[in-house]
Amino acid sequence: MRAAGAFTALGLDPLLLDGWFSATLRDAIAAQLAGGGAAGAFVTFAEVCVLTNGAVDAIARGLVARAGLEGVVAPLLDVNMAQAFKPDPRVYRFAASQLGLSPGQCMMVASHPWDINGALSAGLRGAYVKRGEAYPSFLRRPEAVVGGFDELADLLLGKPE
Repeated sequence: MRAAGAFTALGLDPLLLDGWFSATLRDAIAAQLAGGGAAGAFVTFAEVCVLTNGAVDAIARGLVARAGLEGVVAPLLDVNMAQAFKPDPRVYRFAASQLGLSPGQCMMVASHPWDINGALSAGLRGAYVKRGEAYPSFLRRPEAVVGGFDELADLLLGKPE
């Protein structure tokens, strides 16, 4: 298994894989904002897909290409496939079903609070990538507020800060 080898190569216990794969839904926009290096390292451990309100061909493919993650991030999903717009909970449930997972096995990682709130309302886990704004107190709270994928990876792996 590719992920087990990657864990071992980094000196991590492959038994941690379940924790990583229980958090599989990611937002390519947050990946791009986090930077290709951090996002590239993150996808070594987690299955990463795109879920966008735009069209896959118009937005997602370009974001993935600019982040240097072609062939790594898949599937590329958009709201047209789900026949609803984010933050409608049906969109997030659709994405989980496309991954063959229950919503609770997925984590939406995004830099948009409304996106995290929508995912949480659909039963997904959430991590907010902070880009200058505090997470609004009136929305459902994500389990993590982080500055980037490196910080999220450490948090999910239980590494000390």
